Amino acid sequence: ILGRRWADLEPIASRSKVAAEISGKQRTNSEYVVQQYYSNPLLLDGLKFDLRLYVVITSVVPLRAYLFKEGLARFCTVAYQAPSDKNLQDACMHLTNFAVNKKSKDFQAAESL
Repeated sequence: ILGRRWADLEPIASRSKVAAEISGKQRTNSEYVVQQYYSNPLLLDGLKFDLRLYVVITSVVPLRAYLFKEGLARFCTVAYQAPSDKNLQDACMHLTNFAVNKKSKDFQAAESL
């Protein structure tokens, strides 16, 4: 996407929430994708994980972006198995949310940096 000209991206930008608020048009929730579940995720030691990295883009043409030195890694506390009727309710297997996994008996707090 970054290699395209702004004119090519304008249709995408016009569908954004901000554009809808400015234009006064009402948008329905069905027009937005919040996330997609991957049933075959990348695993680390058998656990699902996600990474949160912080980037500031100060220019698009030319592209100038800065990656913050620190990020965040979140892990599930139960070894991953493909979703089934038996395990789909096991949030600690399928969700990396800290608030969910901190209640698990297998939770390990991160050591101080």
